[in-house]
Amino acid sequence: EERGVRFETSTRVQGFEMEDNCISQVVCSSTRNDKEGEIISLEADTVVFGLGGAALNAMVRNSPELAQYSEFRKFANLRGTGVLATRL
Repeated sequence: EERGVRFETSTRVQGFEMEDNCISQVVCSSTRNDKEGEIISLEADTVVFGLGGAALNAMVRNSPELAQYSEFRKFANLRGTGVLATRL
């Protein structure tokens, strides 16, 4: 947080608000027991998607805001292993 980064845990992305072809807000719902379903709107200068291939695929397929861009539509076709573990 001291560098301007904010992590929101226990939230689920519901959608995005776009401004000038960029994500300006991320609309989330809380999954915390004490705030279940509460809608949170987060203003954003930059959004980092920290999720696996299957989750990114689902997000693009279910987000008209992202699906309008060819760069994101490419992720909707991802197939394969989401997690691979090996023992060295």
